[in-house]
Formats: sequence, C-alpha cells, structure tokens
Amino acid sequence: MRSGERNTPNIRYWCCFGVDNCVMGDFFSIVGLVAKEYEVSFMDVLFDASYSEVMSVVIENMASMTIVFYGIALYEGYKLSFSAQKAPEGGKI
Repeated sequence: MRSGERNTPNIRYWCCFGVDNCVMGDFFSIVGLVAKEYEVSFMDVLFDASYSEVMSVVIENMASMTIVFYGIALYEGYKLSFSAQKAPEGGKI
C-alpha cells in the first residue's frame, strides 16, 4: 500500500486507541482524586469503587474541555493512520 492510501480498519484502530486513552486517563484521574479526597490508597479505590459511578462522573465531565481533547485524539488518530510506517535501519529505533 502506498503512503497516503486509506486503510479503513487501520483508521478505526488508531481513532479508537486515541479516544480510549483519553477516557482511561479521565477514569484514572477521577479515581486518584477520590483516593486523595478520602485519604485512601489509589489501589483501594480502584478495586473497591463502583465503575458505573466513576464512569457517570467521566460522562458528566465531558461537558467541559474534555470533549476538545477527545476531538484532538480522534483527529490525531485519523492523521496517524495515513502515515507510512518505516522499519528501523540497522537496529536503530
């Protein structure tokens, strides 16, 4: 495939990957804020929290600037899906 040609499954993977990372970042940020507020460890909140309640807070938070970052993640994932992947030369990364 030449550089710049569209590969539809590749576009979906990159876009979903970018948005998933934003959502998970929001999720872990909220878990961290709750842990700090109630003075318990991050892992205790992570394992004992009701995920539906945490995700409802993430969804409420989308009305703020978060939706802009989700849009940037979608755009960058779309843009990266067209870039040509080159193999490293001589063991260089």
